[in-house]
Amino acid sequence: METPKIIVVTGRPGAGKTTLAQRLSAVLRLPVISRDQLKEGFASTHGLAHAELPPDTNRTVTETFFAVISILVDNKVSFIAEAAFQQKVWAPKLTEIAQRASIRLIICESSEAEIQSRIGRRLREDPEHGRLHGVAAYGPYEAPKIDSPTMTVDTSLNYRPSILEIVSFIKTA
Repeated sequence: METPKIIVVTGRPGAGKTTLAQRLSAVLRLPVISRDQLKEGFASTHGLAHAELPPDTNRTVTETFFAVISILVDNKVSFIAEAAFQQKVWAPKLTEIAQRASIRLIICESSEAEIQSRIGRRLREDPEHGRLHGVAAYGPYEAPKIDSPTMTVDTSLNYRPSILEIVSFIKTA
């Protein structure tokens, strides 16, 4: 396989993206490139909480995220990219990368009650997450629409479709 494969795992905050990306990483033996982890690294480097970060932080982190993705694609490395990709901001970047890589888009969804429960649990169990990412209300989410095989996964209880079906989709789509 000469063309690297990018498994894009996306969804709104609390939809189960990170957990699914990590499970897929273990099964597929692919690294996960997480925009949130890059933001945490940026905040940690500067020793600042979310509220103290410079106004252009999100732009800087997003540009860094896509620079890392480009380096991996250019060096023929397959990986999982995990972030709350949104149509307006991210689709043009993903469309450009799709010219050099084979993308599989996985959109995580869950019930509103489950999403709110996960966000609350994350803030209770990991106060650093809130300090580094903020706890503001999240706006509406619009998944990217790109010309790549796409699967929607319900992460509410067990994965629907199952992990095996998701892996099959990634390998055959």
